[in-house]
Amino acid sequence: MTFRGLIVTFLEFLLIVLALGTEFKQFLIVALCVGGLMVYSLFSLLLALLTVSIESSVNKKAVLRGEKVKYKLIVYGMALLPITAYLSIKTTDSQYNSKSRLRHSFVMVPSFSIEHNYTFELECAHVGTWEIGIKKMRFEDIFGLFTIPVLSAKKSRLALRVSVMPRIHDLATDETKISSGGFGSTSFVNAEEGELLGDTRAYREGDSLKRINWKVSARAKTLYTRQYEMPQKPRVAIVVDKGVISNYMCDIVDIACECAISIAKYFAEQNSAVDIINIRAKAEAENEYYSIKSYNDITKMQQAFSEVEFYKNEKSLSLSLCDDVKLLNADRLYFITSNPSQELLSSLVDLERSNKIAKCIVPKAASLSDYFVQDLGEADALKVVITSAELICERVGEAL
Repeated sequence: MTFRGLIVTFLEFLLIVLALGTEFKQFLIVALCVGGLMVYSLFSLLLALLTVSIESSVNKKAVLRGEKVKYKLIVYGMALLPITAYLSIKTTDSQYNSKSRLRHSFVMVPSFSIEHNYTFELECAHVGTWEIGIKKMRFEDIFGLFTIPVLSAKKSRLALRVSVMPRIHDLATDETKISSGGFGSTSFVNAEEGELLGDTRAYREGDSLKRINWKVSARAKTLYTRQYEMPQKPRVAIVVDKGVISNYMCDIVDIACECAISIAKYFAEQNSAVDIINIRAKAEAENEYYSIKSYNDITKMQQAFSEVEFYKNEKSLSLSLCDDVKLLNADRLYFITSNPSQELLSSLVDLERSNKIAKCIVPKAASLSDYFVQDLGEADALKVVITSAELICERVGEAL
């Protein structure tokens, strides 16, 4: 019952009391009229529940962040008495636990065959798997006396799941920096044939005859073979921290996912092996691993990122939580976390000194405090703070 309905009910009760107390027929007649109006209003709602059906659909089940989907609502059946419907539609443009909704209402006039089609263009603003569409719906009589919930937030069969995937950014990198020497850029493995000619060594059983250095063998009067070396692309490890500081969680998750997928795509195009490791699971589950061996795996990785659950965690990330064999074997390490500890940043300095390349990318909402701007000395050069997804192209590219 609405507030207006409560007032009318009180008026009905008052008229009945006056009619019985004064025996004036006028009060009784008015009371009957008001009572009939209330019965009519309630009956129209109950009848609509039996004769009206509702369906919904979306034109896409998976989209990139920033794209829009069309949510279609169909109301059909019979409306023997006029009623009003009120909708509450949820999109992905609200923060977690937000109650903001898109409101809409319409009137169903009496008809033996009604069919109303409504299309809502909903923007998918944040990465993740979201339920979009109707979260609540209620019918109300034409006089606004009674209201009946048709769908509740907990039992809405018209809210549909849509996967919002992270966008890929073309990183503006310094190619001369990427291709410079060093273990972090290129390493070498022994091979039958390769680009560089190494030293000769004594012949071993099983060595190919093509590798024998005949000139050296003739002088030494014993067989010597050449050692060829072939350049090997660096192994890349991307660590994504699923524990996010509480402020502006959606914005931080967008930046974190798009940084990871953009770095993975860049090195996949160079035929480098890329391992993505999602750490700090909510229920202390094991780390989640994704391997990208070719560019074709990028699309699968986008879909996987839309299903990764992030959660609020105020605790800073330390390297001890990232202890993993895949990290030890990587030549390039990128840690993506919204709350790095000083211990983690100091550990990156040690990794750099061991001839690896290590960076910490900090996704951070623009309106947060300048906590990460503090001077950390040598470690500060290994930290990249990104306050907007639009800055990924430039800032992450510089970090590579």
